[in-house]
Amino acid sequence: MLAVLLAVLDYSVVNVALPALSQALKATSAASIWVVNAYQIASCTMLLPAGALAQRWGARRICLTGLGVLIAGSVGCAAARDITMLAAARIVQGLGGAAILSVSADLFRRLYPPAAIGRALALSSMTASIAVAIGPSVAAVVLHVMSWRGLFLFNIPLGLVAFGLGWRFLPRASGLASARLDLRAVILNALAFGGVLLGGDWLAHGGNRAGGLCLLAAGCAALAAFVTVERRREHPMLPLDLLGRPAFSIAALTCAMGYLAANFFMVSIPFALTRDAGRSVEEGGLLLTGWPVGIVLIAQVAGRLSDRLSASVVSSCGLGIVGAAYSMTAFIRPESSDFSILARFLLAGIGFGLFVSPNNRALMLAAPHARSAGASALLSLARLLGQTCGAMATAFVFARVAQDRTTVCLLAGAGTAWVAAVLSAGRAWLPAAALPIGRS
Repeated sequence: MLAVLLAVLDYSVVNVALPALSQALKATSAASIWVVNAYQIASCTMLLPAGALAQRWGARRICLTGLGVLIAGSVGCAAARDITMLAAARIVQGLGGAAILSVSADLFRRLYPPAAIGRALALSSMTASIAVAIGPSVAAVVLHVMSWRGLFLFNIPLGLVAFGLGWRFLPRASGLASARLDLRAVILNALAFGGVLLGGDWLAHGGNRAGGLCLLAAGCAALAAFVTVERRREHPMLPLDLLGRPAFSIAALTCAMGYLAANFFMVSIPFALTRDAGRSVEEGGLLLTGWPVGIVLIAQVAGRLSDRLSASVVSSCGLGIVGAAYSMTAFIRPESSDFSILARFLLAGIGFGLFVSPNNRALMLAAPHARSAGASALLSLARLLGQTCGAMATAFVFARVAQDRTTVCLLAGAGTAWVAAVLSAGRAWLPAAALPIGRS
């Protein structure tokens, strides 16, 4: 869990520090955005290759290697003298974080018996969700007591502790010797996700439209070639065999949509609190703690429910609650009491906690045990793509909508959550042969 916390926290702490980074390194705002983009793109492009390597070498080795790379990247970030060096070190961090996240669910599946897998994944999901939610607060505290380099220095001792614990306790499992990594597929994977994410980000932030469309087209072409190449392989990096299973593909799409909705909320809510509700940055940060508190309060309950009830029930109810909370939050005003705002955030966190664990369990159990590494990598990829697309969509709304931007974003998040709830509920009508082990 400590490794997952570090991998996700590295993604979420930097946004708040961008003004301090750009000022200290004498970089433009546009250049400083690459400190965030470098980590996201590196993570997205590495998740599937890391999952494939875990299939061959074992999840334990990939997790420990990822921790080592993450620590090395943190050292590089802390020592960076300009924005280019920092972005390069963030790429290294992103590669390490992706290696950790690609095998986290696989390791939990190996550590816990099937009857307790829901509770195990609830702990993992709670850790990742809290890391996203507390990232801005952690960054604010660190920047208050030291320079921006402290954001990366604190990774080093925690990473070393996580490495030592992993070396001692993570289960050893032999990989599949025949599962070789195809360099051509790795390159196409990088071109596909890099092109799509760069093109989408360019268009979302009001960049050159022709350039953004060209990048998107190139990314889509590379993705088509990637899928064609993977279909011919016995052990594909992209788990097309798993995506062909309805229970797995519905869980993956529900995951992506749930995190897309969450980032509509997480990216726009600081503006809603300061501009619409008239709160200071400090007051907004305190109120926003309702989100992670709600996730913590419901985590173990959600884990137990996911081991007893279908994800089509529990996850769908959670997403319905999330949508209701987001829609109520869209209409906060200066006269709204702190208690009413906090209650909405608490409700959103409870709903999100109910959604994540049962859905993750359904996804992992929809895959054969021998394909756990690929399933774990695709789960992390769905989450990260949802987060990235949510951030892009929010940026697009802020760039194109003249008034009530935060209201539009929060209502869009609510609508996305409700659509995901309907999709999740559709699992109840899958034939028994399409369901995972146990219930989905």
